[in-house]
Amino acid sequence: MKYTNLGGGDYLVKIDQDKVETTIETIARKSYQTAKSKRGFVSKDTLFIEDHVVYSSDHTQVMGLNMGLINQRQCYTKLQKMIGSNDYIFRGKHFEKSGRNPEQFLEDVVKEIEKNK
Repeated sequence: MKYTNLGGGDYLVKIDQDKVETTIETIARKSYQTAKSKRGFVSKDTLFIEDHVVYSSDHTQVMGLNMGLINQRQCYTKLQKMIGSNDYIFRGKHFEKSGRNPEQFLEDVVKEIEKNK
């Protein structure tokens, strides 16, 4: 996975086509693990990643990731596939809602993916 800051809080994310699902799972898991609690405590509930992955209408292609408030954790992670491209846009403004640094988050995701190769 590679990313580029586009400005305005958006990041272009390039994901190898054979690694789309595992990369999106890594982003979702990392977002959930690092999310701040809305009420001062962190829920121990399980994250069901498949509930937040967005698929094409025929369910053959991953189109993105849409995470909001999950188990009282402020995930606010939005990744959208670009039309006519295999690239994705990471919406950093949504992510910043929860007080997190989107660039640091993406860097941590890249490191985790590299570590798990």
